[in-house]
This record gives sequence, C-alpha cells and structure tokens, in this order.
Amino acid sequence: PTELSRLNLLDPPDVIAKKIKKCKTDAFTGMEWDNPERPECTNLLNIYQAVTGRSREDILGEVGEMKWGEFKPLLADAVVQH
Repeated sequence: PTELSRLNLLDPPDVIAKKIKKCKTDAFTGMEWDNPERPECTNLLNIYQAVTGRSREDILGEVGEMKWGEFKPLLADAVVQH
C-alpha cells in the first residue's frame, strides 16, 4: 500500500496534514456516522472522535453540516495536537 494510505505515529505535522487533505472522500455534503455508502466519512469521524475524546453527538453538532474542505483541516489540526 501507498504511504498515503495511513497515518503513522511518527509522521511530522506537515505530512499528517498532507495525508488527511489527500484522503479519499465522497461527493456527499455533511458528515455522518454509520452510513454504509460512506465508509470514508465514518472512518474520518472515528479518528476525530479518538483524538478529541468527544461524543458523537457533540462532534456532529460541530461538523455535521461541514463540507470536506472544512472538515479535513479541522481533523488534521486535531490529530497533530493529539
């Protein structure tokens, strides 16, 4: 698999941001968990939840209406800060 297929624990912040920016997403607007048509969305939300320690409800209240271009930088910042 390509190096872009995963986040490594020792990746520097700029590499983490680049990988998240380039990760596969879908054409839907908004974020949601557990939609079988959107496994990428569930995966990225799970990462966000893991690094922030917040509840699903709290996260969806913040990012539920976001587009990918808004969510990915937020996710990258959260992963780097963690």
